[in-house]
Formats: sequence, C-alpha cells, structure tokens
Amino acid sequence: MAVTNSKKKLTFEQLSSEITAIANCKVLFDFPNEPNHVTERQYGFLQIDRPTIRYTAFTTPHALILYSALFKPECALQTRLHSPEITLMITTMESQSVCFNGSWINTDQVAIVSSRSEVPFALFIPQNTTVILSEIAEPSRKLKGFSDSLVPVAVSKRNLDKFKAVGKFVFEQPTEKQGHGGTKAVLDLITVLLDELPPLRPQSLHGPSRRPRKHLMTKIVKMMEQKTMRAMSLKQIANELDISTKSINLFFKEYLFIPPKRFYLLVNLFKFRNILIQGKCSSVLEATVLSGVDGWSRYSERYQKLFGEKPYDTFMKSK
Repeated sequence: MAVTNSKKKLTFEQLSSEITAIANCKVLFDFPNEPNHVTERQYGFLQIDRPTIRYTAFTTPHALILYSALFKPECALQTRLHSPEITLMITTMESQSVCFNGSWINTDQVAIVSSRSEVPFALFIPQNTTVILSEIAEPSRKLKGFSDSLVPVAVSKRNLDKFKAVGKFVFEQPTEKQGHGGTKAVLDLITVLLDELPPLRPQSLHGPSRRPRKHLMTKIVKMMEQKTMRAMSLKQIANELDISTKSINLFFKEYLFIPPKRFYLLVNLFKFRNILIQGKCSSVLEATVLSGVDGWSRYSERYQKLFGEKPYDTFMKSK
C-alpha cells in the first residue's frame, strides 16, 4: 500500500488531535523554556497504512506527557483492519527511550497495549524523540496478558532493530513506493512474542491500599477532573481512596514525572484552551465556567506562560 500521508510538520494542537484519535489520551507538555512554540509547526508526523497494521511516527522537540484512561481504537480502523480488537505497540527510533508506566523502555523492549485489556497507560516522551505507534489487527488473548502487565516487554532484538531501521528510513525519506519490510518485522515480533509468558504486573505502591495500579491511576485522575481548581485537595482524594498523599505524589512522580498538583494545573489549562479554540463559547468568562476553572484571574499569567498568548488572544483566533 502507498504512504497515506507524506511527512508533515504539525503544530502541537494538530499533533495532539492525531495522537488522541489513536490512543484516546491526553497530550500535555509542561511550561516551556521558549515562548510561542505551541503555534509553530515543529512536530514531524508520518502515517502509513498496511493491510493489517497502521503506523504512526512523530518527532517532538519538547518533552510530552501522554495519559490514557482507556485505549479505545477508532471504529473506522477496526473495520479497515477487519479486526474487532486492536493492539497498540509503542517503540522509539534507534536507541531512544520513553518511559512507559514508570519503566524506561530498553533497546530490546516495546510497550504493548491491547484494546481487550482495558487498561490505562502513561507515557513520558523526552525531547527530541521519535516515537512509533503501531496499531495491529491482532486479537490474541496472549497479547492481553502482556498489556495487563503494565510494563515494557522484551522482544526479538533482531526483528526490532530491523523494524527501527526500516522506520528510520521511511520517516526520513518518505515515498509512495515503500516496501513491507517493517510490517514483516512487526509480524515476526508478534509471532515470537506469543510464544513467551507475559511478565507479572508490578506490585502497587506500599501503603494502606494494595489495589491494582491501573484502577488507582484512573480514579485519581477522574476525581481531579471533577473538581475545580480551588476545590481540588490531595488529602481529600487520598482519604476517599484510602491511600496516603505520599503514595499519590510518588505515583505521579513515577508515572508522569510531575507532581499531581502540577498535572492537575496542566490538565485544566489545556482543557480551558481546547474550549477557547473550539469557538463555541461567547466569551472567555463562559469558557472558564465550561472548563470548571475557578478564580481564573490567578491563572491567566500561567496560561500565557504555557501557551505564549493571553486567553483573550486564543478566544479571538477562534472567531
């Protein structure tokens, strides 16, 4: 099959839209060192369709945080790949690494997320990293086991290196006549992987609660989203979930590399910006109400520092 999209340069909002459609996730970045980068086309992006796989590769010059409460593929993709279930394989180009659910992916590892397992996942991507997302039509129960483990899994380094080499070549020199070497390498990887035993899921953090991490992370984020900026209290969330605030802080540091209050601030700032961009509100004040931002005047300066423009400027651009 041909390359469905030639290599593009996207803005952050464009990249976020593409990645969110694939992984059903939030895409965030922390306060940048240089202003105004959010509106610049700095993110390399390429997507390729094959009969049983869709590849997406992107390069980010800035560190990104991805959090998905539930991997849920698009129905259109499931129909095209003739599979009710999709497996997402996450890897990087060459020797680069990303942090998947608190574990750095080694050169002989990939991250596996199955739509059957219904688990959340967190991905920290350092700056200047090229990530490859492979959506594979493979409904295997065995792959669900790898996904449930919530940790990177070791694979055939030979096939993985071959896949990365093909990916690097295609990403740097995209044409309409690329071969299927990368697809064969991925299918060989999956075949070998199905002969292995899935790793055990890591223990949850020490403390009063021993619940599985996948449930805790989802509940914490969901509770954060239901509260306004003034009302959000880590102590209250900890009490409701019967865990300590220390556990929550360690949890976010391990998974997302930022404190929970910082994550909460970013989620609200991005949510507020998305509402402004959609152009469905009649004023900035209405957008604050729709996004649940309380006492907005205190956060206007932070918004400008994060996105390089005032909320009113964002609002006017949507008109």
